[in-house]
Amino acid sequence: MTNKVKGYRVMIGKRQSDFSKLLNISEGNYRLKEQGKLEFKHSEIIKIMDELAKHDISISVEEVFFS
Repeated sequence: MTNKVKGYRVMIGKRQSDFSKLLNISEGNYRLKEQGKLEFKHSEIIKIMDELAKHDISISVEEVFFS
């Protein structure tokens, strides 16, 4: 399964380290999740969507994580 998290993360000017801190996980685990090698937990998806909303990005969870 692919996701578009990286594209949106870059769009709002954040680094992988920023998102790993947001999710309280290691940068290595975050990188694997962004690459689609590990799945994001439900709670992590919510935090990412909240962060995107703070930057006026209005998009569905399905579009970011499941398309």
